Amino acid sequence: RRHEALAKRGEDHKIATVERSGYSVGERIIRPAQVII
Repeated sequence: RRHEALAKRGEDHKIATVERSGYSVGERIIRPAQVII
């Protein structure tokens, strides 16, 4: 449950920084430094 809260909290930050840090794909935001497959 705590993980979900942190993940949701991070969403706003990711969306705010997507312009300079990466790009969005649908509802997901991909940042070059965090791409894990």
